[in-house]
Amino acid sequence: MDMKRTKMEIEIRAFIDDFSSIKEILSELGAKKVDETIIEDIWFCKDHIKSYEETKMNKVGSYGLRFRLQKDRKPQICIKTILNENDHQVFGEFETEFENPKEMEKIFQILGFKKFCVVNKKRETYSYENMKINLEDIRGFNPCIEIEIIDHGNFEENKKKMHKITDLLKIKEENRINTSITSLFMEKNSFK
Repeated sequence: MDMKRTKMEIEIRAFIDDFSSIKEILSELGAKKVDETIIEDIWFCKDHIKSYEETKMNKVGSYGLRFRLQKDRKPQICIKTILNENDHQVFGEFETEFENPKEMEKIFQILGFKKFCVVNKKRETYSYENMKINLEDIRGFNPCIEIEIIDHGNFEENKKKMHKITDLLKIKEENRINTSITSLFMEKNSFK
């Protein structure tokens, strides 16, 4: 895979105690609220897979496949790929819109994929410098924050900036997560 042409998503995530204190600090920093939406993410895996353990993305080239449905927006399909072994902070990301979720799901069934997990969440998105800060209220799960930068390089520099903002937001070290929040949700809620 050509790293220079791949859209890289660099993420840092954490569980948070409440949204109000984070929003207050974001306001003080001058962050701008740019979006609020309700999201339904539908995750797919190969038909033969029977457990969450088999869906884990740890090896280079492993991927996650999802549909994202939002009111008043076109559905999106996304593939996230692992670029470095066991690294869930930098992903290759490929996404595009499509028209008909029912037909797309039929196509995926023909190609040998099935639904294995659905994640419903309310997301508020803030913009600060070159970062997107998502506050996520996931149904049946802990409140969380996801800080992301889309880039084609400067990974270490961007990670430092992201760690600095987590400090400014007073996010406790023990609440920071090395894997994706979605993976933790899937571990408890997939294949049901």
